[in-house]
Parts: sequence; structure tokens; C-alpha cells
Amino acid sequence: MLIDKIATWLYFIYGSLACRDTISYNTLKQLLEIAKFKVFDVNLRAPHYTKEVLLELMQHANFIKFNDDELYQVADYMGSKYNSMEQIIDFVAKNTQTETICVTKGAYGALLYHKNNFYYNSGYRVKVVDTVGAGDAFLSSVLYKMFKG
Repeated sequence: MLIDKIATWLYFIYGSLACRDTISYNTLKQLLEIAKFKVFDVNLRAPHYTKEVLLELMQHANFIKFNDDELYQVADYMGSKYNSMEQIIDFVAKNTQTETICVTKGAYGALLYHKNNFYYNSGYRVKVVDTVGAGDAFLSSVLYKMFKG
């Protein structure tokens, strides 16, 4: 049974787009109760999310991945008064009890917050052909490296 398998997985990745449908949303809530390490990939695609659902999904996460626009929008939803990315990340981490947050910044790299430390990568110059799947590929590589030490 799928639920039994999920309980054995190293990590469970979920996104806000799964909550577009009531059945999917309810199923996701059940899976979040049994998953071990939960990775929330925020996907703000209007009109397929609500502030309340985003904040609820963040409360389950051990790791949250945002792009920079998503980070600022969610921080506004949470009532953050901060302007710098680092202060906002710290604010979100404390308010969701999440010890790992990753923010992608497009051509400007990414920032990883892990256990109160910030790690920066300024990105690489590449000729972009298509960005579809880039965030998913990036997230999978970050998770792979984290779990491999």
C-alpha cells in the first residue's frame, strides 16, 4: 500500500499546487502526517493557492524551497516587517519551526539557510533554452547533497 511505503521514504516532496482539488488536498494532509522528512516546494500559481493553505503547508515542512518572489510574498502574508532576504528567511524559519530554507534567485544563484547558518551561491552563467523543470532539478540536487553530507 502506498501509505506504508511513504512512511519509509527518506523525504517527501510536496507543493501547493497539489491543493487545487479537495481530494488531493485531503490526501496530502494525510500523507504529511506519516512522512518523515517533509520538503515543501512553494508554487505560487494564481489562482491555485490561498494564504491559509500556504501557511498550513509550511507548518508541516522540515525544508521549504522558495523562489525570491515567493519568499517576499509569503513573508508579507505572515506579517514580516523585514526587508533583507536573510532577515525574512530567519523570520519564516522561526515562525514555522523550519530549520532549512532554500531560496532560488534565478540568474543570481541561491541561498540556503540550514540550522541558523547561511550558505550562498552566486549562480553560473548559462545560455537558457528552457526553464521548465529547472527548480525541480535544482531541489533534487540540493537534497541529494544534503543527505549525502
